Amino acid sequence: MTTLLFATSAEALSRTASRDAIDGLRAAVAAQGHQIVDGIPAAASCSDASSVVRHWLGADTFDGVVLLGGYDVVPAERLDVLNATLRRNIDASSDPDRFVVWSDDIYGDEDGDGLPEVPVSRSPDPRALVDSTGNVGARLSLRAGLRNAQRAYADALFQALPGNSSLMTSPLVTSDNQEPCSLAASHVYLVLHGEWDEGGKYWGQGPDGDYPVALTPANVPSDCSGATVLAGCCWGGLIVDQRAGFTTPGVALSVRRASDSVGLTFLARGAVSYISSTGANYSPTRPPYNYNCAPLHEAILSRLAQGMPPARALFEAKYYDFALGIPHRDSGSLTEACELKTLHQYTCLGVGWLLN
Repeated sequence: MTTLLFATSAEALSRTASRDAIDGLRAAVAAQGHQIVDGIPAAASCSDASSVVRHWLGADTFDGVVLLGGYDVVPAERLDVLNATLRRNIDASSDPDRFVVWSDDIYGDEDGDGLPEVPVSRSPDPRALVDSTGNVGARLSLRAGLRNAQRAYADALFQALPGNSSLMTSPLVTSDNQEPCSLAASHVYLVLHGEWDEGGKYWGQGPDGDYPVALTPANVPSDCSGATVLAGCCWGGLIVDQRAGFTTPGVALSVRRASDSVGLTFLARGAVSYISSTGANYSPTRPPYNYNCAPLHEAILSRLAQGMPPARALFEAKYYDFALGIPHRDSGSLTEACELKTLHQYTCLGVGWLLN
């Protein structure tokens, strides 16, 4: 039986949720046989909040941690992914995030070494937990996906998922001609362009340099119950309006609403997880496409195809496979920096586990 530690701040949640709603949250966790710790102070730093969680991780055995609430409830870590040597050897301005990303992995760190021992996921809207069952509707196909036409590497990776649907491409498919039902599936794979200040739009890419809008919240199926989404889209996992590399510690963050985010819309409509990056994503552009995010995607998709819960699939893909191969292409410090960023910025939004 899977036993999870749910972590939140009841004090911070009380700003937007009633006492009855918070009590219902506690009851939902208890009814499923899990543990909840809701005493994280509302104004806690990431260091202090993760210390509270680490204390509980040391007191019992848990299969994973689920954070309840956005960064305003349980703060994310603002993580510099580069060591001192790489920081000296590369120009930080070559990355639009300065190689600093938002990360939740510190909440799975049992021994204080800075690396997680258990998977971490984050449910930005804890109300979803009360109704979460992880059941995939019979009407859903096994797989669906959409990539921009310049990301051919995604085709082979998509084949790891069960089913026989083809990966759609944009600009052939755009937000104007795409029916929401085209992405109604138990597993969804997206490889599109994203922007940090436009969470509600993903773009395709044509051979002539055109970038049509490929996906918006209006294209998300109305019922995504139990679905898992892997999105290789820049800033696809960003749930605030600020990039980590351009924020000052202590400054309040602007929390995004579902209507302003493709990922949050999937979750609001029942998806059990939305796996994506909190910063600019690095895709491979040259055959054999075995570097940057591709090896990570391959490891995630193969585990999902085996039925592994999304939070664990991401955790194992990151730290059992991808991390051990960095750099996957011998081309200097920049490739290593980009892959270290890939390792640390991929996050699992949603419950991340199939709850009964």
